[in-house]
Amino acid sequence: MKFTAGYWAVRPGFSLLRGLHIVDVREEEGGLAALVSTKRIEGRGDTLNRPVLRVLLRAVAEGVIGVTVSHHRGGVDRPPAFTLTGDGVVPQIGERHLTAGSLTARFAADEWGLTFEEGGRVVTS
Repeated sequence: MKFTAGYWAVRPGFSLLRGLHIVDVREEEGGLAALVSTKRIEGRGDTLNRPVLRVLLRAVAEGVIGVTVSHHRGGVDRPPAFTLTGDGVVPQIGERHLTAGSLTARFAADEWGLTFEEGGRVVTS
């Protein structure tokens, strides 16, 4: 992929599916994980033939939150890889947010959205 004109350019022959709807948020692997559908779920038929993304937030260090987006977890390890140790940081986990030091990552209430806040001020979303 390339970044041009303010957008990621998608390779010819490929399509891009974006997260649209947060289906579920729960504590997993010492962090907070959200299940995100690529289509708005309004009925049972909307769950067919569409991928679902898993977004995992973990406290990596004081003021650092790791974000992992996955679909079809598993596969072959391809180095180089770097282990995130966590430096003994204990995150504060709420219903839809994870805090590491002064940094908080917050999932939106229903529609897909992830906001990072520091000291009550939005840093990015």
